[in-house]
Amino acid sequence: MNRYESMIRFEGFTILGHKEIIGKEMIRAEKMIGDRKISIICDNNGTARIDKPNGTSKWYYEKSYAQIGKILRQVASFYI
Repeated sequence: MNRYESMIRFEGFTILGHKEIIGKEMIRAEKMIGDRKISIICDNNGTARIDKPNGTSKWYYEKSYAQIGKILRQVASFYI
């Protein structure tokens, strides 16, 4: 388990498994907040896509695990 996977678990996300996208192994996870779902896929280099409950998604490139954790907390706090 790497730092990104540990951080995603710490933020309350459920790891769904790993998926290969464009030749990179990415962690898949999601978190339910009420009846809304936040999803993330993230690789070991800090590239991540966060899918929000309103149907939008955003890519982040080469972020540290602390930065990704902060982004996940901000997204989750918006939907609480």
